[in-house]
Amino acid sequence: MKSFLVRGRNRKGNALIQVIIAAGLTSVLALVMASMLTDQTKQIRSLEEKLSLQESNALLASLMKDPIFCSCYFRQKNLNTTTGTFNEPLTTVPLSYTTVPSFPTACTPSPAFVIPAVNGKFQGHQMSTQSISMIDIAEVTPGSGNYYGNFRVQIKDTVRAMKDVLLPVTFSVDLALGSPVARPFRSCDLNLPPPPGAPTRVDGGPWWSPDMNFQTVACPAGRNVISGGVRCRAGAGQVFVMDSYPSSATTWTAGCDNEVNAGLTMWIWALCQ
Repeated sequence: MKSFLVRGRNRKGNALIQVIIAAGLTSVLALVMASMLTDQTKQIRSLEEKLSLQESNALLASLMKDPIFCSCYFRQKNLNTTTGTFNEPLTTVPLSYTTVPSFPTACTPSPAFVIPAVNGKFQGHQMSTQSISMIDIAEVTPGSGNYYGNFRVQIKDTVRAMKDVLLPVTFSVDLALGSPVARPFRSCDLNLPPPPGAPTRVDGGPWWSPDMNFQTVACPAGRNVISGGVRCRAGAGQVFVMDSYPSSATTWTAGCDNEVNAGLTMWIWALCQ
């Protein structure tokens, strides 16, 4: 009887040890799974932000190429021609303008935006705008009132890395009004020749494809690619940017795919210097 009781206590002790070990293994496994899930979530968020940033870049570049949109955005701004800076801060870049009255009345922006205001977050993401400015402003020909510069947007992503969007813009100011420290903006003029050494933009497309499509644009002879982007639109279903990268020193390649094979149209641009 005594031997039987001892064996029974041993079995209970072994069972308790097994339960403790199993609980420990379960806890370790749960921690590993939680860590993997967290890493996967971060990777997905990073990819989503990358795609969103590429789409925003392409859309912003397309809008700034439109002289009406560009002129509306800078309307009622004044250029300090002695310092090469605008006196008024640049703010939210809207998706469109609902009304475009006669100059110099301000245009009415849509509530939707491409670039949020400084410190504002992008819709559906943790990315935020850090600054919006015009840099490298210089007069094309002295006394002409025609200027060129680079429209710059700095964006901070979830890992606190800074991303730069840089787009060339040519514009004119009214030399008959104001003073050298406050010349009123007149209009964007995309027909002005770029200054020597200034970045030039090369556009490709539209290209249509029933399914996945990759295309390439090349810089003019003697120039290297410094940036680029892609814009994709699908007839139905979601469209994904598969890749967008400098495929050589002088070319930019990008690709898009449509999840339902309903056809897609894509445009690629490259900034060359």
